[in-house]
Amino acid sequence: MASLSSEKQNQPRHSAATSPPWPRQRSAKGPPGLAFRCFRGQKDGVACHIFTQTLGRLVRLLTVTQDPWWVLGSAAVYLKSYDPGRIGDIDVLLSEADAQRLMVENGLDNHRDGGTPRYRSAYILKPELGEMPVELLAGYETYQDNAWSSIWPGSRNLVSFGGNELFVPSDAELISIFKQLGRAKDFDRIRAMRAR
Repeated sequence: MASLSSEKQNQPRHSAATSPPWPRQRSAKGPPGLAFRCFRGQKDGVACHIFTQTLGRLVRLLTVTQDPWWVLGSAAVYLKSYDPGRIGDIDVLLSEADAQRLMVENGLDNHRDGGTPRYRSAYILKPELGEMPVELLAGYETYQDNAWSSIWPGSRNLVSFGGNELFVPSDAELISIFKQLGRAKDFDRIRAMRAR
């Protein structure tokens, strides 16, 4: 499941010392080619080569992590070969222990802003990795059924793209996360994923 029950939300968060090795799961091919398919007709979109360069830098940054991580949002939809519409940034979910590690080793600040009534993060890191913005989220939670629930996927699918290996949740879990976030763009992404 993509979220934890409300009674589990107060348990210690995932840490490098306690997380078991994460098995690599089903591989996916990634999007067909590096065409500008995902950015067509966008005045403020970015070229796919910029997206690919940023992913490469992101993977290198995350080599110091010890816990699982996942690409989320529109970038994950595209990596899974669906049309996400506009890709404005690359969102990555990681553990709080890894967020702290990245802050220390790379001099990153926590841009936590209190979130919204529907979602929040204990950590929001914004490393400078090129022209495309990247946000690293840890302690990511959504509000539903009168309680905050942690987002921590149970699936981890390997995707090869542009010479890089990245991880995304399963289709079902990604759709579940979009439903929990509940924004118009999230439902657009769900429709895109279900259209095929």
